[in-house]
Amino acid sequence: IKPANLANGTYDIRNSLNVEMFNIDHSVNITAEENKSYIAGENITPEQFLTDIKAEANGATITSDFAEKVDMSQPGTYTVTLNAENTAGLKGEPIQVTVTVIEKTVITAQPEVTYELNEAKTEAEFLEAIQAVTNDGTAITSDFATAVDFSKAGTYTVTLNAENDNQQATPFP
Repeated sequence: IKPANLANGTYDIRNSLNVEMFNIDHSVNITAEENKSYIAGENITPEQFLTDIKAEANGATITSDFAEKVDMSQPGTYTVTLNAENTAGLKGEPIQVTVTVIEKTVITAQPEVTYELNEAKTEAEFLEAIQAVTNDGTAITSDFATAVDFSKAGTYTVTLNAENDNQQATPFP
């Protein structure tokens, strides 16, 4: 039976087949910053470490041997290996990250010095008199110029500070 809406005639009916090609990537690629520095004594978890180095593995779970390899109490250079595996069981090529634990900057100085009334001293002379130094050579600054009034007898507290590109020391005293 011919449908009513078709006119008499010959019709070609052809099958049309579309083939689309696509590629499924079944690899796990680990990426991360190559180096990371921390200050000795910091409490860094393996999870925080992975965040700090921006570790990624296209959705796979990343693990490291950070906890086993890095002694946060001991300044030095450590090599940490990152591994990754996705839910399909595919593993990425391990990569290594260099972790440097830097010694915490510490200020040491004599706790007191005595000056005569109206005696003029500079900050540099004061720092030399109290033998102020840091364990890593970081320069020391102070509030000496504003904390001490040489025209008035009394006891004054001068705060010493030291700061470098990596850290700020605990103020002294």
